[in-house]
Amino acid sequence: EALKRAGVSASELSAVAVTVGPGLGLCLEVGVRKALQIAAEQRLPLVRIHHMEAHTLVTRLPPAKLQGGDNEGESQEKTLDPAFPFLTLLVSGGHNMAVLTRGVGQHTILGSTIDDSIGEAFDKTARVLGITQVPGGPHLERLAKDGDEEAHSLPKPLAKTRDKVLQHGCDYSFSGLKTAVRTLIEKELPSATSAEMPEDDLHRAKADIAAAFQRVAVQHLCERASRAAGWAIEL
Repeated sequence: EALKRAGVSASELSAVAVTVGPGLGLCLEVGVRKALQIAAEQRLPLVRIHHMEAHTLVTRLPPAKLQGGDNEGESQEKTLDPAFPFLTLLVSGGHNMAVLTRGVGQHTILGSTIDDSIGEAFDKTARVLGITQVPGGPHLERLAKDGDEEAHSLPKPLAKTRDKVLQHGCDYSFSGLKTAVRTLIEKELPSATSAEMPEDDLHRAKADIAAAFQRVAVQHLCERASRAAGWAIEL
């Protein structure tokens, strides 16, 4: 399907790249098996790709109009952006980290999650709020647009930890916030109460909780990313 959409055939490829990790084992296996098959059939080199490095370096892909043609290498080198070194905030369903990149294969992780990633926190909070779609994060974000982010006060992640390294570092934590949201839902929307609430009132109550959660979660991301930027400048 990918080759079809690109308008090329397997015989026109010069190499086969495939993600080898980190990630879900079954998903990775499917991709690796297919990549090995194509590489063997076409007698092509296999390029093993690190999942998170790919996310980081995809920002340096040249514009499509510069891919191919004469003097390709020279023209692309002038347009690659951002230039090394640069800092990336990686935010995905299962990963959450601030990475300083000095070159291909030259990465320093300045901060990472010590428990859940923000994507997992969004999905799990969505389920607690009764959102059944998968993944629930995007639907929680849409729900939050209808709410008041100041309606509830939720704890700032790592603000009360006794570990000064964690408190003043660049690592992330969302498990405490996730627990706080669950406790808030149990208090504000117990099953008996929510069952009797008018639909509009129930929607607004859930939207307020979603908005409050999203505000604290994103503030945590921004605060830690800003600190990581300061660290990167000093390194």
